[in-house]
Amino acid sequence: MPATSENAVTDEAVDSRQAAREIVRLLLIAIAIGVLAGIATLAFIAADHFGVEFLWTTLPELVPGVPPWALSVGVVALMTLLASAVVAMVGSRPFDMGAAEAEYDHEGRMDYRRIGAGTLFSLFSLFSGAPVGPEAPLTDINGGMGTFVAEKLKLSKAQVKTMTYAGVAGAFSAFFGVAPVGAVLAAELISPKSLAISRVQIVSGLGAGAAGWVVYSALGGHKISPVLVFPGAETITMADLAIAAVLGIAGGVIGLVYGKGLMAARLRLQAVRSKPWLAALVGGVPVAVAAVAAPYLLFSGQSEMPRLIDQAAALGVIALLAIGVGKLALSGWSLSSAYFGGPIFPVIFAGTCFGLALSIALPFVPQGVAVVAIVTGMTVAAAVAPLSVTLFISMVADPVLAPSIAIAAVFAFAVRQLLAPTLPGIYRATHAKEAAAAREA
Repeated sequence: MPATSENAVTDEAVDSRQAAREIVRLLLIAIAIGVLAGIATLAFIAADHFGVEFLWTTLPELVPGVPPWALSVGVVALMTLLASAVVAMVGSRPFDMGAAEAEYDHEGRMDYRRIGAGTLFSLFSLFSGAPVGPEAPLTDINGGMGTFVAEKLKLSKAQVKTMTYAGVAGAFSAFFGVAPVGAVLAAELISPKSLAISRVQIVSGLGAGAAGWVVYSALGGHKISPVLVFPGAETITMADLAIAAVLGIAGGVIGLVYGKGLMAARLRLQAVRSKPWLAALVGGVPVAVAAVAAPYLLFSGQSEMPRLIDQAAALGVIALLAIGVGKLALSGWSLSSAYFGGPIFPVIFAGTCFGLALSIALPFVPQGVAVVAIVTGMTVAAAVAPLSVTLFISMVADPVLAPSIAIAAVFAFAVRQLLAPTLPGIYRATHAKEAAAAREA
């Protein structure tokens, strides 16, 4: 063999070994980020749980002489004012809907300088009873933490993006209780424009996810329990799958209506959000009214779903529809005014209401199929994440319903693409309006 060929083979072997060492190094960094994400996720979820438990369960027992309605209004008012105080001190919302995902999509990183303020803002929002979920704060906190570690280690821009994703994957894997699912959820939800993901990113996400999950569990964290469980759900027939396809389409249309309504509310209240004390009034009053008159509308709905399913027959069709519509309306209004959080769990709760109402009105439609198909359709249309939604809903539902979930996701995504293929993201639409206003000024 000529000397030049021998040198080429040697150089190639050296390059391969260097590349392998670099991948191992990145994997070890991702695992370390996953450990931090597991700790941060446990701390956030524990703070959310114990804070809500104290304010809404323990506190009323400590002050029995105070009328329950007055205490509820007081808790909403105080927590809303504290959330707005954080915004006022920082000068703007430290976390905002879609901001971290947009930054990741365009710059491959998530800002970490406001994690402390954003955590407080998020917790006060959750403590208030506003119908928002914890998944958005977990994204911003842990994505920012992944960026921080990567940039301090002076990684390349592409590697920073991978470690930012690893932070979110670690958080989602811990929160949802399964490493592969958390990695897939993170990949699809934080970068909806991505059409491909590299093998290095996949391994980093799995490594961070496994580490986050192990640490979270070892420290006493509990994964989400199945909440969409229905009596009598034993087998799925071809007729059930056909029903799931139709209801997936229906759910997709409802999800699009909700998404457009949320965008309209965000745009209309854009000036209000820039004035935190006005935002506190505009957002807090409806939540306080709900705390007195309609407690089902409070919080994300995750813990209330089993009770809702048990009481469905007693509530009846009209009440279930009213609760579902009210949940979506109050969630959208809350996210557009004084609070920060995720919309996914309120959407799932509302879809559960609609599915239960349908199964009561049309008894030939199995309750479980009706609920998971509509829930899946709504969530796919709102989040534009068919694979992630299918995996996630399958985790919180009876396993026998998995085929119905998959069919509903496919048809919901298809109808979403047909009806609104160019619907902009909420963050992009909001900033487009800001730019237009600046040009006019």
